[in-house]
Amino acid sequence: ENNSSLQSERTRLQSLALVDSVCYELLEPLTDSYGNLYETGYQFDASNNAYAVYGLQGEYSSFSGMIVCTEQTGSGADMSLMVYKDDELIDKQMETREIGPYDIEGARRLTIKTSNNGDYPNGWCYLVNAFVE
Repeated sequence: ENNSSLQSERTRLQSLALVDSVCYELLEPLTDSYGNLYETGYQFDASNNAYAVYGLQGEYSSFSGMIVCTEQTGSGADMSLMVYKDDELIDKQMETREIGPYDIEGARRLTIKTSNNGDYPNGWCYLVNAFVE
């Protein structure tokens, strides 16, 4: 019963309060390197350690999304995407794939950080189909 105040519907990441970000941009629409079209894409310049911090206010219980690349992503990029619940690292991904759902119940912040240990520049990675519930 104490979960009754949690959101039960999917909420797009872009609907959350963006608290802080560096080298991060919302793109509408986005086409990945395979030609798949997404209504919304979240671009992170991993070559510049891009990140985005969203306010959750303890209202959500899960986060999920998918990591993709586009034609602009450099072939020599070696990127990582890290997901944090408040200050706790809950996952680190180094390949394009679906991520989550992650347990973010009670969290005040969701932080997504990126890095590129490969060729600079063009370390563009993208998050699509990103939702909290």
